[in-house]
Amino acid sequence: MIGKLVAFWHGCPAGLKEAYASFAVQSLIALAYSLNRYIGHAASRPGIRRFVPWAVLNLTATFVVHLACLRALSPDYRRSISVTGFPTARGFVLEVLGSLLVFEVLFYYIHRLMHTRLFYRPVHAMHHRMTDKVCLGAFYVHPVEFLMVGFGAFMGAVALTRTHFPTMLFLGVVAELAGLYFHELGEVSGVMSHESHHLRGAKNFGSIGLMDVLHGTFMKTYKMIQFRKVYVSKNLSRLGLHVCDLHQRPESTVNITAYNSTHLLVYASSQDPGT
Repeated sequence: MIGKLVAFWHGCPAGLKEAYASFAVQSLIALAYSLNRYIGHAASRPGIRRFVPWAVLNLTATFVVHLACLRALSPDYRRSISVTGFPTARGFVLEVLGSLLVFEVLFYYIHRLMHTRLFYRPVHAMHHRMTDKVCLGAFYVHPVEFLMVGFGAFMGAVALTRTHFPTMLFLGVVAELAGLYFHELGEVSGVMSHESHHLRGAKNFGSIGLMDVLHGTFMKTYKMIQFRKVYVSKNLSRLGLHVCDLHQRPESTVNITAYNSTHLLVYASSQDPGT
C-alpha cells in the first residue's frame, strides 16, 4: 500500500503534487486540531460540530479552484504555482519573510474590500455574525471570501515571491494553525489581536499589523481589552451578566449561551461598514 502511494506520488506532475499536498495538509491540520479541542474541551463541541460542514465546503472549494488555476497554467499540470525543488537555508528564510510581507499587503486590501458595501452584507457579514469562539470558526466564512483571502492572497504571495514548494507548505501550516488558534483562544500578548477586529470592524484588517500601522487602523491589544470592558458592559445588563464573563471560558450550556449572546450584541452593533 505504501509502495503504491510512493509510486503514485513520484508519478504525479508538479501541479498535482502542489494541489494534493496543499489539500491534504490543510485537511489534516484542521482535523487534528479540532479533534484535540473536541476531546479535551467540552465547551467547544457544539461550535465545532456546527462549523464542520463549512470547513469541508471551503477546503473542497479551495482544492477545486486550485486545480482549475493549475489547469489554466498548464493543461497537463506540469507547472505549479510554487517553485519545485528545495530552497537553500538562506533562501527559505528570505521566502518566508518575503511571502509574509506580500501576504500582509494582499490580505489587508482584500479584507478592506470585504468591508465595502459591495461585499460586506452579502459576503463578509456572516463571519462577523459568528459568536462561537471555537477553532473551526476560522472556516465559517463565505466561500467567495475564503477563496479570495484563504487561497487568492496566500497563493498570490507564493507566486509573486517565487516561493518553493516546501516553503509554501510550511507557510500554509503556520497560517492555518494561527487562524485556528486565534479564532478560539483570542490574542497573544504582544501580537496584533484579531478579536479587536471582531469587536471593532474598522480596526486591525491585516494579518501582522504592518499595513494597519501604515494606514492608521492598528489597535493595540491593551486598547482592545479596555474597549471591550467599557463597550460590552453597556450591553451586559440586558443579559444579567458581568464583564468578567467575557474573560472566562464557558463550561456549561447556560454559560455558552450567555457568552455567545453577549458577543452577538457587540457584533450586531459594531460591524457595519464604516464603523
